Amino acid sequence: MSAHLINGQWGDFVSYLDDGRIEIDNNLCEHAVRPTKLGQKNHMFFGSTEAGTANALLYTLVRNCRVHDIDPEIYLAADSYR
Repeated sequence: MSAHLINGQWGDFVSYLDDGRIEIDNNLCEHAVRPTKLGQKNHMFFGSTEAGTANALLYTLVRNCRVHDIDPEIYLAADSYR
Protein backbone atom coordinates (compact mmCIF):
# COMPACT_ATOMS: atom_id res chain seq x y z
CA MET A 1 0.00 0.00 0.00
CA SER A 2 2.66 2.55 1.00
CA ALA A 3 4.78 1.76 -2.08
CA HIS A 4 1.73 2.56 -4.22
CA LEU A 5 1.30 5.89 -2.42
CA ILE A 6 4.97 6.76 -2.84
CA ASN A 7 4.86 6.00 -6.56
CA GLY A 8 1.76 8.20 -6.95
CA GLN A 9 3.47 11.17 -5.26
CA TRP A 10 7.01 10.70 -6.49
CA GLY A 11 6.86 13.68 -8.86
CA ASP A 12 5.77 15.99 -6.04
CA PHE A 13 8.54 14.67 -3.82
CA VAL A 14 11.18 15.25 -6.47
CA SER A 15 9.85 18.80 -7.01
CA TYR A 16 10.23 19.43 -3.28
CA LEU A 17 13.84 18.25 -3.37
CA ASP A 18 14.68 20.30 -6.48
CA ASP A 19 13.19 23.60 -5.27
CA GLY A 20 14.15 24.74 -1.78
CA ARG A 21 11.33 27.32 -1.70
CA ILE A 22 8.65 24.63 -1.48
CA GLU A 23 7.47 24.03 2.07
CA ILE A 24 7.48 20.43 3.30
CA ASP A 25 4.16 20.96 5.09
CA ASN A 26 1.09 23.13 4.72
CA ASN A 27 1.05 24.60 8.24
CA LEU A 28 0.60 28.15 6.92
CA CYS A 29 -2.56 27.15 5.07
CA GLU A 30 -3.83 25.08 7.97
CA HIS A 31 -3.26 27.99 10.36
CA ALA A 32 -5.09 30.40 8.03
CA VAL A 33 -8.17 28.16 7.79
CA ARG A 34 -8.28 27.20 11.46
CA PRO A 35 -10.50 30.05 12.76
CA THR A 36 -13.13 29.38 10.12
CA LYS A 37 -13.03 25.64 10.75
CA LEU A 38 -13.32 26.09 14.52
CA GLY A 39 -16.41 28.25 14.09
CA GLN A 40 -18.06 25.86 11.66
CA LYS A 41 -20.28 24.22 14.29
CA ASN A 42 -21.32 27.64 15.59
CA HIS A 43 -22.30 28.80 12.12
CA MET A 44 -24.12 25.71 10.85
CA PHE A 45 -27.48 27.39 10.53
CA PHE A 46 -27.55 30.77 8.79
CA GLY A 47 -31.23 30.62 7.95
CA SER A 48 -30.79 30.65 4.19
CA THR A 49 -28.34 29.95 1.40
CA GLU A 50 -28.00 33.69 0.72
CA ALA A 51 -27.00 34.34 4.34
CA GLY A 52 -24.38 31.57 4.17
CA THR A 53 -23.00 33.01 0.93
CA ALA A 54 -22.84 36.51 2.43
CA ASN A 55 -21.03 35.16 5.49
CA ALA A 56 -18.51 33.29 3.33
CA LEU A 57 -17.83 36.49 1.39
CA LEU A 58 -17.30 38.44 4.61
CA TYR A 59 -14.91 35.78 5.98
CA THR A 60 -12.97 35.88 2.71
CA LEU A 61 -12.65 39.67 2.75
CA VAL A 62 -11.53 39.78 6.38
CA ARG A 63 -9.01 36.97 5.95
CA ASN A 64 -7.51 38.53 2.81
CA CYS A 65 -7.19 41.86 4.60
CA ARG A 66 -5.29 40.20 7.42
CA VAL A 67 -3.00 38.34 5.01
CA HIS A 68 -2.08 41.67 3.36
CA ASP A 69 -1.68 43.57 6.68
CA ILE A 70 -4.76 45.71 6.07
CA ASP A 71 -7.12 46.58 8.92
CA PRO A 72 -10.38 44.84 7.90
CA GLU A 73 -12.55 47.37 9.72
CA ILE A 74 -10.98 50.32 7.90
CA TYR A 75 -11.12 48.47 4.57
CA LEU A 76 -14.77 47.53 4.93
CA ALA A 77 -15.72 51.03 6.11
CA ALA A 78 -13.90 52.63 3.16
CA ASP A 79 -15.45 50.12 0.77
CA SER A 80 -18.96 50.84 2.02
CA TYR A 81 -18.61 54.53 1.06
CA ARG A 82 -17.88 53.74 -2.59
